Amino acid sequence: MPPTSAMPRPLSRTPPPLEPPHDPQPLQPGLHPAPYGQENVPTRFLYLSGIGDALKTDLQELRALMETYGPLDDSEGLAIEAPAKRGFVLVRYLDKNSAQRAKDALAGVGDKEGEREGRGPPLIGGRRVPKVQYSVMVTADEERNKVPHPEPLDPFEQASLEVDIPGVMLIE
Repeated sequence: MPPTSAMPRPLSRTPPPLEPPHDPQPLQPGLHPAPYGQENVPTRFLYLSGIGDALKTDLQELRALMETYGPLDDSEGLAIEAPAKRGFVLVRYLDKNSAQRAKDALAGVGDKEGEREGRGPPLIGGRRVPKVQYSVMVTADEERNKVPHPEPLDPFEQASLEVDIPGVMLIE
């Protein structure tokens, strides 16, 4: 009888232990992009992406342009914040209408005359602002008293909760 070759045993690979979900990091007080779904809810704050310190944006030129849409709010520090080494800028206006005018102009909304004449949205440092949305102000008290956002269910867990089989009970 010919010798049988022994089949190698499969390597035992144990998956790494699951780690509990981490708590979301708290926001620092100040301006932040509006949460998903609220980007178009008017506020007096704007978030401009695609310009900023990382892209060497001239803040004097930006300020001059932003002031054409309404008065800026310098009461809480800088009316235009450009965090170091970041590609966005936060702008504070005194009222929502000014922010609305600036947002519409930068997005190229409502300027049919300019489109016909070949002008587009205003340029800052030779470039168009690719993303303009409203921003929100987060205070230290709001962050401290915020109700934590629940972690989403695993899709399989969600599906198992929706199944109703008579006589079968899911034990968690």
